[in-house]
Amino acid sequence: MRHIICAATLTLFSCGPEGNFTQETNQLPAPTATASEQSADGVGKRPESTSTSYGAETISPSSIENDAPVKTTAALNSTEPTATTTSTTTIAPAPAPTPLACSSTTTILGANQSTELTWSGTGPATFTLSASSLTPPVNLGSIKVSTDGSLHVTYTAPISAQLAFDIQVIARSSSGSEAACEVKIKADGDLGVADDGSTQGIVGSVYEIPHASRVNSAKLTSSWFSGTPLANILMPRLDVPNTPYENGFPGYPNLTAWYAIRFTSRLVVPVTGSYTFQTKSDDGSNLYIDGKLIVANDRVQAITTATSATVQLTAGLHNLQMDYFQGPPIYIAMMMLWRIPGASTFTVIPSTNLLRPVQQ
Repeated sequence: MRHIICAATLTLFSCGPEGNFTQETNQLPAPTATASEQSADGVGKRPESTSTSYGAETISPSSIENDAPVKTTAALNSTEPTATTTSTTTIAPAPAPTPLACSSTTTILGANQSTELTWSGTGPATFTLSASSLTPPVNLGSIKVSTDGSLHVTYTAPISAQLAFDIQVIARSSSGSEAACEVKIKADGDLGVADDGSTQGIVGSVYEIPHASRVNSAKLTSSWFSGTPLANILMPRLDVPNTPYENGFPGYPNLTAWYAIRFTSRLVVPVTGSYTFQTKSDDGSNLYIDGKLIVANDRVQAITTATSATVQLTAGLHNLQMDYFQGPPIYIAMMMLWRIPGASTFTVIPSTNLLRPVQQ
């Protein structure tokens, strides 16, 4: 038997006893449109959707043997439950603040001079000044705090100091940690401060010039620097401009004339190249580097400038010696300058380039 399907009509052709075909028609019932699918003219239409949705297409089995399956579309009117996940965020505890510590070496300042001081540790911090050896009220100088919140201040010494004293710049953090950086203030007119054996700078050994050598034709003599010195003083750099002699040097206020000082230090040369040196002194001075005389400026004189020839130096540490003497009283002056590679002018050799000698 053959089956021919056209739309919803099933027509059967069968062979009768006479061999003739007999047409049999089975009319499948037409689907009835629901109210929601009927239009005004009665023609069945699917409703239009205002949102985008996706349906699942299913296949219904045919009730007719060997018939092709009929496809129907079923709208998904239900929504599958959405799984929810609850996440827990763990906040790590804040790291413990690092205690404050001074990162700057002790330095020496004269009246109205400044230095930069820094601390390591966790800020922010407040800063105060203290001098345990002084009785208030005393001008301790001033500090300028960095505006970027770093642990950095600029300290400026008072405009006058009748006595030498030590100042402590104290940093105190919000967590309660505190640390002090120390600065040594030299008295007005002093060449330096008493050497403590540890502070960085130029160490000077002070000697009294023998009476036999106290003549206007005097020049530096090696014998002046023999024996035990009267005192050891310390200076951050050699930067004493023309200054009245009256105050002498620390511990010996009455020794205002006819003394000699041998300064020793390690010179930090920043880069290899050509250097030129100068001394300005009243009275005499001789500058040696690695044992070689570089600048000779040696006689009784008013403040005089002498300049070296060009010197080739390698980067690193070099031994420096400066012999100086003060003759008859009026003024004192003692300055040491250099012109580094690439520079066009002379500047005072800074304290950062002058370290304590190895054996002192």
